[in-house]
Amino acid sequence: MAKLPFVYFLVLATSALLARGNPLAKRATCTVTSAQSSSVDDVPAIEAAIQSCGNGGIILIPAGYTYQIRSTLDFTGCVGCEVQIEGTLKLSSDTDFWNGVRAAILLTNINGATIHSKTSTGLIDGNGVPFWTKFAADSSFARPTLMYITGGSNIVVDNLYFKNAPNVFHSVGGSATNIIYRNLRLKAVPTDTVTPKNTDGFDVGASYVTITNTTVENQDDCIAFKPGANYVTATDITCTGSHGLSVGSLAKSNNDAASFQYLRLPSDND
Repeated sequence: MAKLPFVYFLVLATSALLARGNPLAKRATCTVTSAQSSSVDDVPAIEAAIQSCGNGGIILIPAGYTYQIRSTLDFTGCVGCEVQIEGTLKLSSDTDFWNGVRAAILLTNINGATIHSKTSTGLIDGNGVPFWTKFAADSSFARPTLMYITGGSNIVVDNLYFKNAPNVFHSVGGSATNIIYRNLRLKAVPTDTVTPKNTDGFDVGASYVTITNTTVENQDDCIAFKPGANYVTATDITCTGSHGLSVGSLAKSNNDAASFQYLRLPSDND
């Protein structure tokens, strides 16, 4: 029997791997184009990219562009996806629209997501001043959380700069588990005309949450532990201008309770 060339077997083997879904195969990548207009909402374009490439693929927000967030950015459709933010996501100043809206960026029951910057240029700008100003005049004004994770698992937020949140920077709860925040910078500081209020760095009401190597500069809680917070690890956190670490908002009703197990806040000698 004549021997077939080695390359023939290689082609067959490669074809078989691709047919079975070779884990080394190139991931689908969707690069989002900014409308480059402050009056145009870029959220539909980002959400379309998540729908197209969100199942294990990469959604790229390239450097050098600002993307207007004029409605809630919903991560529905992301399953094991990677959202690479190298440009800027900026919240609109339409306070009437945002009044009562839960979050600017929302992850509901997402299983597997990495939201990060590879170049350290990624910025999420909450455009806080108009929100802080309106809240100072009207305390009933319900401002959105900048990024809200509820339910889901295995989510990583990494190497990003979050600036001037209208309200809380990050909130996680609702049975979410295995959430990692790392290498982040959060900053909301007073201007000549207004002081930010309630700009907690992290409100944690979930299990197996890790916050590490992060700097928070704000005027409220650096990290606030809420009902449902269990197995929380916080390491290498720098808090400036804030209330520090607090067990917050736990006695507003008879039903409030929190059980902290394996809550790790290491000392310098740990």
